[in-house]
Amino acid sequence: MSITKFTAYALTAVLAAQANAYVVFTDQALFEKSYENPTSHIDFSTLKDGTVFRTDGYLYSPLITTTSSHYASVREEGWDSDILIGSTYPNCGCAWGATNWYGDYIEPVGYTYFNYIYINTGREATPVALDTSAGFLAFAPDNLDDGFYLLPYGVTVSDLWYGFSKALTVSEPSSLALLFGGLFALCVGAMRRFEFGFAQAKRNLLSSHFKKLE
Repeated sequence: MSITKFTAYALTAVLAAQANAYVVFTDQALFEKSYENPTSHIDFSTLKDGTVFRTDGYLYSPLITTTSSHYASVREEGWDSDILIGSTYPNCGCAWGATNWYGDYIEPVGYTYFNYIYINTGREATPVALDTSAGFLAFAPDNLDDGFYLLPYGVTVSDLWYGFSKALTVSEPSSLALLFGGLFALCVGAMRRFEFGFAQAKRNLLSSHFKKLE
């Protein structure tokens, strides 16, 4: 996947488009620090029923709505059994339910309003990472019910990964040094307090003993 970052306009479009609570990543390295090991990859070379793209317009599949000499419109369930990919527009609460397929990438259908691709991972939300015409883009849900993601205006998608698990957090050496340094300081302080308390108790015991002898 590329590591090209979105422009400020594109990122603003993503954040403003949906009120859903999810985190948007445009930095691939930052995303990969939090998530790893995707279970599924869609490269948009074939439909889920095995249909291969043809440039002559003769594409026969119940997953295709219309065809032309250079693209085919694919239903939202056409790519995978676990997620839906279609076209919509912000805040409409509706969907067109198709994207235009060009053999190795998809774009929104673009009929006046439907210029935004959406990805719906269903009730069991999963992080999604994408290669797009604007660079790397990823979404991570804030809760398990938040699996609807909206891409920026007019962006096309050539690869999609999903089914990530959370990456195991490994402390950096500097963090470990600070941690052990702090623990050492606490241990030294505790030992000194113990030694001081023991010495004081010893002095008190001796003082009491001598007073009894007087």
